[in-house]
Amino acid sequence: MRSSGRRRPKMLHAIADVLKTVGGTVADVVTLPFRALARLFGG
Repeated sequence: MRSSGRRRPKMLHAIADVLKTVGGTVADVVTLPFRALARLFGG
């Protein structure tokens, strides 16, 4: 049981890193059209 308990934080940390990377990429892609619209309308 203890060995699996030691692995879990590393796995969660790896998942968190992946989510941060994916989240950052998704945020960039989602905000791009809004930035383009803001430029078009002089915002």
